[in-house]
Amino acid sequence: MRLIFSQDILDLGDARIGGPTPRSVHEVSMPEANPKTILLVEDESISALEMRETLEGLGYEVLPVLASGDEVLGSVLSRRPDLIIMDIHLKSYIDGVDAVSRLRMVSQVPVIYVTAYTGEGVESRARGTSPADYLEKPVEESRLKASVEKALARP
Repeated sequence: MRLIFSQDILDLGDARIGGPTPRSVHEVSMPEANPKTILLVEDESISALEMRETLEGLGYEVLPVLASGDEVLGSVLSRRPDLIIMDIHLKSYIDGVDAVSRLRMVSQVPVIYVTAYTGEGVESRARGTSPADYLEKPVEESRLKASVEKALARP
C-alpha cells in the first residue's frame, strides 16, 4: 500500500505570513495490513534464500521454507497460505508434483512450480495439477513478481 500526503513547509525567513506556502508531496510505502502469505518449498538453500528475499521485498509474508514434499500437506492445512511456490525436484520421498497432487484432494491453493530440470515429461506431469505457472531456474525477479501477482489475482 502506498500513502501519499502533502506537508506545508514554512519559510521562516519569509516575512509574508499570509503569502503562498510552498508544498511538498511525500510518498511513503506502508506494509499491507494483511499481506498475502506464501509457502516456499525448495530444498536448495541458495534458491530458497533468493526467492524469500525477493518475495519479502515485494511485501509478501513468506512462511518458514520447507525442504521436503512430505511436509506440504500438514503445513497448508495448518497455515493456509495464499500461494505455494514449489520446486519440482526435491530430495524427499515425494517430489513437488506428487506433493501437489496429494494437496489437490483437500485444497485448490494456487501453485507456481519452479525447476532447473525441463522436459516434456516433467512439464506434462506438472500441468496435470493445474498450476498457476511454471518457472525455470534461475528465476528472474521480474518473472517471479509477475507470476506471483497473476496467481494471486486468480478468482
